[in-house]
Amino acid sequence: MGLLSLEHYELTTVKDWIVTGNFNARAVAFDGALIAAADLLDTLMTTLYETNIDDMDPRLWPHVIDQLLVAGALDAWLTPIIMKKGRPAFTLSALCDASEAEAVRVTIFRETTTIGIREMPVARHVLDRSESTVEAAGQQIGVKTAYLGGEVVNRSVEWDDVVAAAQTLGLSAKDLLIAASASATKTGDQPL
Repeated sequence: MGLLSLEHYELTTVKDWIVTGNFNARAVAFDGALIAAADLLDTLMTTLYETNIDDMDPRLWPHVIDQLLVAGALDAWLTPIIMKKGRPAFTLSALCDASEAEAVRVTIFRETTTIGIREMPVARHVLDRSESTVEAAGQQIGVKTAYLGGEVVNRSVEWDDVVAAAQTLGLSAKDLLIAASASATKTGDQPL
């Protein structure tokens, strides 16, 4: 299939087509930039916000991340950086769907000391997933399994479940994580 020029469409329209599955193409030309994907139905267009901050009390960061997730961010994280004049700082990054972009942007401005934010469209490739539970030390622990082309490629136990179970049993979270991971691995290639 050849490239389809979408220069006269807004990016939000293109994102809506991709997310709703009303657009099936291998590549899209938009504003002179090429957005390529193996299959756009498995690729979600998201918005990435970033800002560099060197003047905020670091005790605020956990609250900022929590508020961004409440506002609808798919993920939010900090990266330590060195700014001009050797000043230590952080880059705050937040990834969100177009429908949550304004709420996430407003949260960054309200909850941090930044006076400017960078915004970029980002393609997000997501594997098929399933959720299940395994038993470890008599406790139920959630497990996420990820598939690529029907093949299991990742299994991950839910950390919050591990911590809660460890506290209930008076065990270390480290030991319970090992036990839960071993239980999840024993399921082999069975769909979870």
